[in-house]
Amino acid sequence: MKRKMIIPTQGQPITSGTRYVIGGFVLNNKRCEHVRQFMNRGSRALANGEIVKAKQLFDYAQHINPSFSEIYMSIAHTKRKFNDLPGAMEDYKKSYQLK
Repeated sequence: MKRKMIIPTQGQPITSGTRYVIGGFVLNNKRCEHVRQFMNRGSRALANGEIVKAKQLFDYAQHINPSFSEIYMSIAHTKRKFNDLPGAMEDYKKSYQLK
C-alpha cells in the first residue's frame, strides 16, 4: 500500500516524486525540513504584518521540535508585536538556554 505524505508547504500537498532535504538541516539534528518550512513561512507572515498567522506557524515548528532555540526567538518576536513583553522575555531566555 502506497502512503501519501502530505506536508503543508506553499499550499501544495506532496503526493509523489522525490523530496530533497537541504544538507545543512540534515547535519543539524535539531532541525528538519518541516521545521525549516514553518520557520520560513512564519518569518514571511511576520514581515507582511500577519502576526497571528506567524505565531501559528512558529507554534507548529515548536511542536515538531521544541529543542530548536531559534523557534523561541521567533515566537518572542511575535509576542513582542502583541505587546506581551513578559511572554517575549520568557521565550528570549528559553532561546538562549537552548543554545
